[in-house]
Amino acid sequence: MFKNLPNVLSVSRIFLAISLFFIPVMSVPFQVIYVLTFVTDMLDGNIARLMNTTTEFGASLDSFADIFFLAAFLFLVFPWMEPSLPLIVMAVVIVTAKLVSFLWVRIATGTVHTFHNILSKIGFFALMILPFVYMYVGEPALWAEMFLMLAAGIYDYILAYRVIRDFRANSSGRL
Repeated sequence: MFKNLPNVLSVSRIFLAISLFFIPVMSVPFQVIYVLTFVTDMLDGNIARLMNTTTEFGASLDSFADIFFLAAFLFLVFPWMEPSLPLIVMAVVIVTAKLVSFLWVRIATGTVHTFHNILSKIGFFALMILPFVYMYVGEPALWAEMFLMLAAGIYDYILAYRVIRDFRANSSGRL
């Protein structure tokens, strides 16, 4: 059971994120579940590394769980913050850019590759705390998050280029 704890946490994050769609946004139950999604996200990978039980499946499951959380954020929390049109446009650009870098690697290499780099981790952490910071700071918190996610998206392109370059270098040697 303990060996599977990281995957259990990732699966629980999927269910927690889905449950957010059935609770009034930013109500106390919503906030508790939202924080629990954050906690499970912080714990699953760290526990897997600590227990030396990291797997490709676990990494994919973590990324899949992140998608459910991001969907809950984009469809529930982001509209709750009533972003201005420039912020909405910037969010669409960032989501599109991250999707394009993901698809670029998928098409070029035939593999699924997500980028868990330091900028993405900082951006995701900031995304988790954003609604709580927004309550006190307002729109400047959204702008700060957007620029952080934009930097993470640009870095994703650099990493995608490297993954594709290395894949081509390794596969050309096998021909």
